[in-house]
Amino acid sequence: MFAAQAGYWTTPPQADEVFRLDSAYLLGWTDALGAALSQGLDWVGHWVMFPDGQYHPGEEEDVLTSKAETLGLTDRHHILALVGMIDGKANIQVYYPGVYDDLAEKSE
Repeated sequence: MFAAQAGYWTTPPQADEVFRLDSAYLLGWTDALGAALSQGLDWVGHWVMFPDGQYHPGEEEDVLTSKAETLGLTDRHHILALVGMIDGKANIQVYYPGVYDDLAEKSE
């Protein structure tokens, strides 16, 4: 239902800081949503858009998915969505560890 930034930075994050979170901002955002909603909150993942708004498949994609997994931000219930434009059309790629393993097991 809701999406939020990781916080406001005075300068854009560098590539290796893309998952850096501002804990004070997130705490305030969570408190505000908790006060406004009658049901509980459940975090379901992260989304990333490249600064130029375009989708960049390949090596950059692999770096982001590996970093998210290494930081423990993705698992079977928490996704990483990479969003951007390709040839004027919106593109969203969703990743979480283990999905391909599950598909391989089901096809056997």
